[in-house]
Amino acid sequence: MDVRILPGVRHSWGEDDDTIVRGLGEYCAARLPLPDYAAGLPGCHLGPAEARRFNLAMSRAGLNRRELWKGVVSSHEPERHTLMNVIGGLEDYDLAHLPAARLRAGVERAWQARRKYPWCRDTPPEIFEKFVANPRIYEEPPGEDPAVFGPGLQPPTKYCHTTAGTSDAIGSWIHSRLQLRNTPAEPELPLADLMARGGTCREGAMIHAHLCRQAGLPARPVYVLWPTLGSWHWFTEVWSTDEQQWHAVDSANPDRPYGASWLHKVRKATTLATTGERGGWNALQERRWEAFTNTIGIHYPNGRVCVRVTDGDHPVRDARVVTQIWLKGEVVPVLATRTGQQGEAYLTLGPSALHPYRIVVEGSGDAPWKWLTVQSNRTCTVELDLRNASPFDKSADPPPLEDVKGEGAK
Repeated sequence: MDVRILPGVRHSWGEDDDTIVRGLGEYCAARLPLPDYAAGLPGCHLGPAEARRFNLAMSRAGLNRRELWKGVVSSHEPERHTLMNVIGGLEDYDLAHLPAARLRAGVERAWQARRKYPWCRDTPPEIFEKFVANPRIYEEPPGEDPAVFGPGLQPPTKYCHTTAGTSDAIGSWIHSRLQLRNTPAEPELPLADLMARGGTCREGAMIHAHLCRQAGLPARPVYVLWPTLGSWHWFTEVWSTDEQQWHAVDSANPDRPYGASWLHKVRKATTLATTGERGGWNALQERRWEAFTNTIGIHYPNGRVCVRVTDGDHPVRDARVVTQIWLKGEVVPVLATRTGQQGEAYLTLGPSALHPYRIVVEGSGDAPWKWLTVQSNRTCTVELDLRNASPFDKSADPPPLEDVKGEGAK
């Protein structure tokens, strides 16, 4: 921020200059109304929630705000509506760095596919904007526009007529060129560089999702931790207009096409998909599970859990409830959510595998917690009272599955 009391004259407060400027900025941000950029566009069709989301994103864009605005005002409907919603969901880094021309080109490609392909035309608008028009797949650096990796480096989807055929054509093309390995993941690379460097199942899922989007097929990478093996895996979810839901594709395995039955082979606790919204950056490393969408209830046998958090007789809202699994002698978090107005949080989990889940209210010091066995097609309730916090002995083995079925199982 550059504070000027008189035009052309900069004022300094000596050593306190940075503190005062920051204080002025925080004061203005807290008290001045949010600039309404959407209101200045004739024919803008954003709803109130969409407009506020776009205005908040523009307020975070810094010096790149003019660049983004230039892209918006030079667009026409319906592409402009999509572009504004894409901007509204961008990570802060992207807001500050992505050029308008790249965002516009991505939105225009998405709309070309929507007008041409049935699998894109019949996709709900929100999914189309988040998982076709959105330039970000996961945590990859932007790099150069990876829409075209090079001469001849585009999957042959021209004559595909179905979601399955398009996904399989892209998968076959990837596996004929990309060498996947089982070594630990390397630092993130731009998508265009991954084709030359190869990678793990994570990179395979990112490339598959990106190329699906280029063909107008909504796709997103998904993370899963296997509680019986202690290892992780990434796959792709592709939106099926026939099923009207996400379809799991093991994009890292060349022997598992779109219709393969593979997801039930190894026990799973959760499957965490990227949301297409701001906040996912570094969420996995920071264990911010709320930044993902848990899709275990779509693809895999599962049970429902209601967790009630109270302080004596009073429900506790906004308490963070964490689900942990027992893995190789330690508890590992796999899911988290927060309680609502009535002090309740709802979880969907795969059936307990070798050991029960541990459900705990996050907090400093001792916290209330319980072991819980989750069974397929069952709903159970867990009561956690903040006044009944108890220490947790990490050296003790968890109890047998059948001993901890929870209250009210049905």
